[in-house]
Amino acid sequence: MIQLRDLLTRDADDLRETLESFVAHCLADAGVWSSPRESEGVSSYRVVERGHTRLRACGKIWEIDQTQHVFWVDVEWDRGTSQVVWTLFFDVDDRALTPRRARHAADVVMDPGEVEWRTTRSGRDV
Repeated sequence: MIQLRDLLTRDADDLRETLESFVAHCLADAGVWSSPRESEGVSSYRVVERGHTRLRACGKIWEIDQTQHVFWVDVEWDRGTSQVVWTLFFDVDDRALTPRRARHAADVVMDPGEVEWRTTRSGRDV
């Protein structure tokens, strides 16, 4: 997958481009987007948890049609096996949320299980 180790090794201030690339490629590979080029960039993100082997981040990404979507990325690196396990949660299903909670989901959700997602993808990379 795209630069997953970069998510674990870069400073938190440098994650915007790596997150954008990862999310866009995952969505294109899954057929959610027709191409990774549908991304117009990550408008904001926050690191929820970061350790030597794990990163959990939540943010907002623009689609080329100027639609903004919330995403959540969990990445865990098993140093013993050199494998990276990842999960991408994309596009909060706002039908079960209040309008305010839906607007602020990227800023207040502390775990992806707190909300419903329209798309979830996961994988393991060596």
